[in-house]
Amino acid sequence: MTPLRGLVWAAMAVCSAQSYGADSATASTSVTLSVPPLVKLSNLQDMAFGEVDKGQGLEAEQSVCVWSSSRGYSLAAFSENASGSDFAMIAADESKVIYTVSWNDGQSGVQQLSHGQAVVAVSSTSRSDCSDAAAQPQLRLEVGKDQMGQAKAGVYRDTISLLVRAE
Repeated sequence: MTPLRGLVWAAMAVCSAQSYGADSATASTSVTLSVPPLVKLSNLQDMAFGEVDKGQGLEAEQSVCVWSSSRGYSLAAFSENASGSDFAMIAADESKVIYTVSWNDGQSGVQQLSHGQAVVAVSSTSRSDCSDAAAQPQLRLEVGKDQMGQAKAGVYRDTISLLVRAE
């Protein structure tokens, strides 16, 4: 699937010329093509923290493919269980563990995300098929030692949604 499919809008204005009694006539028309900036987000997988040690923090990280036809993009993350601007995982008994989400596009450095607040990234993957793995940004989740020390036994869950817009 090409990124442009269904996203190109073209308009043509036809101007007619009237010429009576001549053996030829000319007319001109203007043609406009508007291609909006395009963006692609892929390779986002479920994330798990692995082994839990109550005295230590936890982290999980993965590469995500972001491509933008304008090369730059903004990114916002949303937590299903947001607590203000914080990200939160919730257990069945409503116990909560706060965690941080950060983004590293490889050029802007590590940017900590807040629920619903966009950050601007400098560059996107250079190929729309995302075959350049070295250029893919990193999504990182961290649970601090203090949160782990206070967490009750249980299974905590959250869903993060990422919104990417071409800049």
